[in-house]
Amino acid sequence: MASSASNGGTHAHHIRSNLDGLEDLFTFLVAVPEALEDQNARIEGLDERIEEGLETVEDLERAYESLLANLQEAEAELDEQQAEVEALREEVDGLRDDLDALRGLFSGRVLDKEDAHVNAQKRDATDIVDVGDTRTVVVDDTNYDDPRDPTAIARIEGLVTFVAAPEKDLTEGDEVEVRISDVGENHAHAVRIEG
Repeated sequence: MASSASNGGTHAHHIRSNLDGLEDLFTFLVAVPEALEDQNARIEGLDERIEEGLETVEDLERAYESLLANLQEAEAELDEQQAEVEALREEVDGLRDDLDALRGLFSGRVLDKEDAHVNAQKRDATDIVDVGDTRTVVVDDTNYDDPRDPTAIARIEGLVTFVAAPEKDLTEGDEVEVRISDVGENHAHAVRIEG
């Protein structure tokens, strides 16, 4: 009987042990769906975050493409402006060359005479000379084309003065004494004083 009691105890122990195992299995089986639900919730959360991340990446791609297009447009405008600046520089260089050539054609004396002439045109000729005044002038040019009125051209303080030269013997650079015979608005006429 002792053996039967011992068998009964072992058997009960096995049953209890099996019950504990079943209880653990039951706890595990109950916990698995909860764990799966947690995992599913985490996966759904990750899916949402992935979608948000993808949208952010797409937004960044669009922004990058827009910035790239703006940069290319700005580069094209800069190239265009640089070409315009270069063309203007070339034009300025050409104008400088032209100005240098013109300066070479006109001596300082000629330019000074032209400046004086322009200034004289702004004044009344009677502010510079009067009929009967005598002056020493330097002949700038001659006009012997009209045989009836050959003249030498001089300037008195920029005022164009036509000097009668019937002998056609005056040349550029000659210095002569003249008497003013007529004064116009912006010019004068003179005759040589024979010395």
